[in-house]
Amino acid sequence: MLADQFEKRGVAHAPTREKAIAIIDRGDDLMMMERLGMKPADLRKRGAKLADLRARLSAAPRLSKPRSTIKAPQPYVLEVGVLYACPVKGSSCLTPYLRDNYYADSPWIPDGWRQFVILDQGRAFDYLVPSGGFIR
Repeated sequence: MLADQFEKRGVAHAPTREKAIAIIDRGDDLMMMERLGMKPADLRKRGAKLADLRARLSAAPRLSKPRSTIKAPQPYVLEVGVLYACPVKGSSCLTPYLRDNYYADSPWIPDGWRQFVILDQGRAFDYLVPSGGFIR
């Protein structure tokens, strides 16, 4: 539910919060789940979760909490004109953006090296350094 995500992240949006509370108060969610065949025991559990959600939404601050933002442009990691090398398996390089256990089922064992040169650098909105997206 969007209101739940807003509340967890400290985003105060009255129309979303009020709509969610109205849906819970009218019992729309539970009626829909009952029509879809949810078992009575599960309906009771869902009702309890919805009651907890309603309490959280009712107690949520009316103003959004300030978001943390970066204060300066992100630094570049690689330099223009430098030749870099990275280990590869087939034609794929190891990416640092995957979770630690991604390769647990089939270990990533490199079978060669790939070289590349950075030809140009840029920032999105003059602030953010794009991550990934190598052109082949």
